[in-house]
Amino acid sequence: MFANNLEGWKPEIKNADRTYVRTFFDRDLAAEESAQNLALFAGVYSYDYQRESAEVIQYANRVYDRELWHTEAFFSVTGPDGEPFKGVTLRHRYNGQIIHIAYSYFVEGYWETDELRAKLAQVWGFSNSRTDASLIAFGVSCEGCESEVALRKLVAFSLDEIMAGLEGVESGRK
Repeated sequence: MFANNLEGWKPEIKNADRTYVRTFFDRDLAAEESAQNLALFAGVYSYDYQRESAEVIQYANRVYDRELWHTEAFFSVTGPDGEPFKGVTLRHRYNGQIIHIAYSYFVEGYWETDELRAKLAQVWGFSNSRTDASLIAFGVSCEGCESEVALRKLVAFSLDEIMAGLEGVESGRK
């Protein structure tokens, strides 16, 4: 409960200006899915502006450690207003634990699911007044539930509140 990782997984992010990370248990979702050991993860790693050694896309930042986690499958997740998220099923290389994650980059007002396109969004950002960049990540681990469905519900339930927080920080800097 209230840990900062999901079954040992969390994004490896360096020098973020603000970080919000929580692993929690949702009783309603667990009852609805008839799941056992349902754990949910939400993480927001935000940078006020991009600078050397403090930017969302940099060599030290990784969504998951490829030495510990093996990708099993890819899928798409869409936020409540059509925001794109890359979905990935991961298997832990040593203990076989399976988790499902969804993540997206929100860079200077643009949504991207690919690191290269997120880096390029910094250039597109010159056409607006935004300077912020964030990685938004969700994860689900459970036994006996439809994990991808639970992950989609978590994104749909949480994203509006996360975006309101990011927009509030951005407007406070102007």
